[in-house]
Amino acid sequence: MSRLGMGTGTRGGSEQRALGVAGLADLLKHGYDRGINYWDLADAYRSHVHAREALKTVPRDKVVILSKTRSREPALATADVDRFLTELGTDHLDICLVHCMTDRKWTEK
Repeated sequence: MSRLGMGTGTRGGSEQRALGVAGLADLLKHGYDRGINYWDLADAYRSHVHAREALKTVPRDKVVILSKTRSREPALATADVDRFLTELGTDHLDICLVHCMTDRKWTEK
């Protein structure tokens, strides 16, 4: 995994999404071609379809994909991950985080 990653979430991903699906996919591929194989995605960024496009030309086993869910309940988080996999067109995520956690007692709910 490269020390530097390609983020897709400036201002909730709006700036990267402004590039369009092909534009952000090309940006991810550009980074990959220069040794950046860590992609930081999130449901909130709506960047999964962009990464899916990039994966058409980048080998899935050569990239580390991180995504994030805001779901706090296990069943909802599982459903999110299943949806992410469909949106990405892949069979696995390498890393999944709970995104924007602010309540320190979230596990007690």
